[in-house]
Amino acid sequence: MKSTSRSYILYGGIALSACIVILTVLKYLYLWTEPLPEKFLVNADETERQFFYHFYNWFWEARPGFLLHIIPGGIALAVGPLQFLKRSSSSWFYLHEIPGYIYFISVFLSSSGGMSIALDAMGGAVARTGFFTASLLWMGTLLASGYFLFMQNYSSHSVWMKINFSLTFAAVTLRLEQPLLNVLGFDTITAYQIVSWVSWLPNLIFAFAYTNPFAVHFLKKQKEGI
Repeated sequence: MKSTSRSYILYGGIALSACIVILTVLKYLYLWTEPLPEKFLVNADETERQFFYHFYNWFWEARPGFLLHIIPGGIALAVGPLQFLKRSSSSWFYLHEIPGYIYFISVFLSSSGGMSIALDAMGGAVARTGFFTASLLWMGTLLASGYFLFMQNYSSHSVWMKINFSLTFAAVTLRLEQPLLNVLGFDTITAYQIVSWVSWLPNLIFAFAYTNPFAVHFLKKQKEGI
């Protein structure tokens, strides 16, 4: 009972964080209106102004990719925690399988959009490589979880879904880390370069350490006598 309560608290916290990110994204979409809203740059220094102008122009030039990344990504954040609820015979289909299909499609679309817009990200090669790698791994771990589901290896499917959601949750950690880096004295562009890696890499390392996916797959093979 205590373990179940802790799980609900944990995933409830994740869901709340996801909702905050979604609201933040909606605010950004509201700000990106023409003409450029100068009132948001009143107290910005020159580096911040350059960053904002580049980001603004980047958004309008790559709008389809941005929207493909942002909207499905928000949906994936919202429904992702439902994938980790305990199985129940009465509500499993509605709380896991249907949201699971929605999550899979959302991550597939969002990671595709992420890879396309990463190629022109602010921060040069460091940021572009970081964000592209994150999107590529996000797609790869999703396909791995789908493969194991197709093979009816549900333990490995569950493990790779947890790893995949650690990358989905990078949307939350990025928005926590960048303001913190600014407070610590990093300029906006340097902070952006840092979070292009730090927003997702520790999440991924923790998820691998927590789930040990290759050990799970090996034990499954042993049980099957392969």
